[in-house]
Amino acid sequence: MASAPDSEELPSFDILREIMEHYRGTSEFLTLHTEVKHRPDTARMVASILSGYHCFFQRGGAWVYDAKKLSQGFDRSKRKYLRSRLFGG
Repeated sequence: MASAPDSEELPSFDILREIMEHYRGTSEFLTLHTEVKHRPDTARMVASILSGYHCFFQRGGAWVYDAKKLSQGFDRSKRKYLRSRLFGG
């Protein structure tokens, strides 16, 4: 991902999704944060994305990606808890 010329153009959500697909849908937070570290994203941004979208959830200390829930999008009930430049906080 980091060597892809268009990786800076992709939204952080798409990068996390691709990373999770690479790891067969399951990864720890530190691994995910390390993978996107070449971007100006902070740990808070990665955590916000993981906790805010229906397609990401935690199971046994690891984050899981479920492509079947991708169409559900962002969980708007969690928006008030998020603070980042992506969500206007």
